Formats: sequence, structure tokens, C-alpha cells
Amino acid sequence: GRRLRPSGVSEKTWHLRLLALGGKRSVSPRSLVEFFYHSSSPKPTASSYTTLIQGLLKKKAYGLADKEWHRFQHMFKLPLDRVSVGVGVQVHALVGAPLIAFEFLEERLVASQLSTKGRHSKSFPDSWTRTYVINKFMGALVTTMKPSGVFILWRYMRLLYDARPDALTLAHLLRAARLATLRFETWKGALRDLGFPFPQTQ
Repeated sequence: GRRLRPSGVSEKTWHLRLLALGGKRSVSPRSLVEFFYHSSSPKPTASSYTTLIQGLLKKKAYGLADKEWHRFQHMFKLPLDRVSVGVGVQVHALVGAPLIAFEFLEERLVASQLSTKGRHSKSFPDSWTRTYVINKFMGALVTTMKPSGVFILWRYMRLLYDARPDALTLAHLLRAARLATLRFETWKGALRDLGFPFPQTQ
């Protein structure tokens, strides 16, 4: 097979190489993990683990991503940044555990609200950051054909998470509505499931 091991590279160059390999279709999920652990890499960090798991998700290696996510969680106990939390909810949702994803999101939001001092106090500093995580969650729910979860996030994202919808949020919502039509005869039925009121007809 192709030799992936770099030699004499800086940490930044190695990280960029990891990112590039994660996006290459010719590199298998196993080869990506092998590069991560067996190349002349620096000590794994939260950022490098997140990049590895993102690469595995792109390759749809959800089981392997879940395994690496749990290893990552075991190594890094501190509050995570928005990218890491976004990856976490994606992994849980894509392996068929959306309720665990919701619990993880709640746990991280509470942790960020309680943490008012120190270097990790800004894991969810503003509405835009929260929206980023919600969008990652919505995208995973659409991928796993669970539009009802998208509708729940849409209804409560501002009330519960102080997140404001953006263009990507609306795109996920429309994709979820199209999926919902599989359970309804009309778009009206799908939109009713979203919670939009319709006037009663005589």
C-alpha cells in the first residue's frame, strides 16, 4: 500500500496532512487511523483527535469514529470546544443513538454555563457557536433519516440552547421536511409536523 508515514515534519504540517488524508477517498478509514497512531506524529491532542474523527465521519466509518470518540473522551476530561462538541453529537447520532446525543449536548451546555472562569469558559460563548453545534446535530439526524429530531431542535433551539437559526439550519429543516413527506401524503402534512398552524377549512 501507499506509504503514509511522514518524517521530520512539524506538528502543523502533520496536522494538515491528517486533515488532507481524512478527505481523500483513496485512503481507507483503517489507514487514516494507522497514520494517526503510527506515523511520526506529535502527542495526540483534543484538536488532532477531533480531526481524526471528522475524517472517519467523512468516510462514513461511523463505528470506527465511535470507537475513537470514546477513546478521545477517556483521554480528555475537560470541557470541549464547539468543533469537538459538534463532532460528539454527530458521532452519537450517526451510530443510531440520538438520545445520547441530546444528553451529551445538554451536559456540555450545562458545563459551559457553570464554567465562568478559566481557559475553557468559552466552549459555548455565543449564539453563533451554539448554532454551529445544532447544525451539526441536525445534519446527522437528516443523514440517519430522523426528521422528527430535526423538528425538535428547530422548535426549541432558541428557547433551550440560545441558538439562532441561519441558512444552514433552514437547509437542514427543508431536507427534514422532504423526508417527512415519506410519512405523509402531502407537504401540508409534513409542515404540520413541523408545528406550523393551518386554518381550518369548512
